[in-house]
Amino acid sequence: MQASPVQGVTQLGYMGFEVKSLELWEKFATDVLGLGIRERDPGGALRLCLDSYKQRFFVSEGPLNDVSVFGWEVADDAALAQVVARLEGVGVRVTPGSAEEAAKRSVAQLVKFEDPSGNPLELYFGAERANEPFVSSVVQGGFVAEEQGLGHCVVSARDKDEATRFYGEV
Repeated sequence: MQASPVQGVTQLGYMGFEVKSLELWEKFATDVLGLGIRERDPGGALRLCLDSYKQRFFVSEGPLNDVSVFGWEVADDAALAQVVARLEGVGVRVTPGSAEEAAKRSVAQLVKFEDPSGNPLELYFGAERANEPFVSSVVQGGFVAEEQGLGHCVVSARDKDEATRFYGEV
């Protein structure tokens, strides 16, 4: 997704998942989806990649068994401030992410908020790139992502029109 300057968001950059079985997810991610494990954090969470970005997916163990966050990239701190102002202008509560959270996401800075249906969202800039290239053992020729990001996602929405307005206009 290439954003217009008015929108400010340049791509869906990462997604987090909380799953009941890290072992099963690791097998699914690597053997079926063709993702790579960039690293494991001390708590066991998986940092998964598909391109030169340090991580695109992070998977931790827990009871949710669902998406835990959608991360939307902006170009820089000025773009972040612009989008935050727009969100706050329509009544969305935005909170800054901590330095620890930014480090776990491999980004320079992030803020957190929810869409009208309560889906957890983050805006960030300064995504780290990996030192080594990723080559999938499953997807010949690799993934097409980079500045295009993850391309798409599916979100649950209580009100389709409200969600369409939020994601399309805010």
